[in-house]
Amino acid sequence: MPSAKQVVDEIRSLETRDHLGVYWIRVFDESRDQFASEIAVESVGGDRLVVPWVVRDPGLFNDANSVMTDVVDVLESARDVVSGATGPWSGVDLVLLARRDTSVADASSPVEIPDWWPIREFRGRLITTTVEDLTWSVAVPLNDDVSALGDLSRLVYSLDVVLTSRLREASATPRRVQSLDDLVFGGSLATCLISGERRLAEVAGGESHYRPTTRPGTNETVVGRLWAYVNKSPPEALPKAAASLAKAVGLDANETGDPPLTAVLSRTANPIPDKASESGLWLLVSLRAACQLLTAGAHADEYPRFPVLLLRSFSLDLRRFLDRLIVALES
Repeated sequence: MPSAKQVVDEIRSLETRDHLGVYWIRVFDESRDQFASEIAVESVGGDRLVVPWVVRDPGLFNDANSVMTDVVDVLESARDVVSGATGPWSGVDLVLLARRDTSVADASSPVEIPDWWPIREFRGRLITTTVEDLTWSVAVPLNDDVSALGDLSRLVYSLDVVLTSRLREASATPRRVQSLDDLVFGGSLATCLISGERRLAEVAGGESHYRPTTRPGTNETVVGRLWAYVNKSPPEALPKAAASLAKAVGLDANETGDPPLTAVLSRTANPIPDKASESGLWLLVSLRAACQLLTAGAHADEYPRFPVLLLRSFSLDLRRFLDRLIVALES
């Protein structure tokens, strides 16, 4: 789930906010009281009063017809916190922390501001506000810590090392790598191995910042060439390359466990001849996804923000598969 800082940053980033903003956060495993304290700390210094509130009454926020009555009840319960806060404030943001998803998200209704409200000009006024569920929508840049780009870089580096080693060994039997060399490397596998070994040796010690390149030249590596091939090839061409790769590196069937989601979504219409080739296809599309994420993360300001839970899950799923893949290739 999003951190307290990410929640506060998301609220502050919203372009339009009602005088009273109401936000719902589902807290999964963490202590809600601790999370409320962290939100209070993170919100210090803003021009709006942020009030985190733990929803303990299971009867609250279940009916869209009474949602604003529930908001007023919470405000009355939080009266000492709200009325005692020293301003000046331009508005108030109520952050509701619960153990469940809300069934009243985006419910909009009028609410009467109580006469003890800390912002005098709004006392007694009838305003309209909306309960917005932020659990799944708090967004961060691609280079946020939740993407774990440093760990992903280390895995891509390790994959490059083990693929280079496997192909170096396989090259002793030219027929084993011939198909892959012709299809992906254009007959320059031997040159790429030399370039890759030099590049990987230069990077050693800085693996957490490693990013392969698709540009031809002295920095070429095996992963870089495979990435470039997947980028320029139609999906229907990948099963053949996957079969050649699996044969060349000795990737056995079912060594990598279940595929990551990105591999499932990249399935092609062309049949895959065997399980080893299927693992080779998973390798290709996962390698591309990892390299693309690293590159996009390095230029995060050029891309939109994405939900925390999406980035964390996508990165974790990809990293788990790459880790299993590397173990399989090293054995």
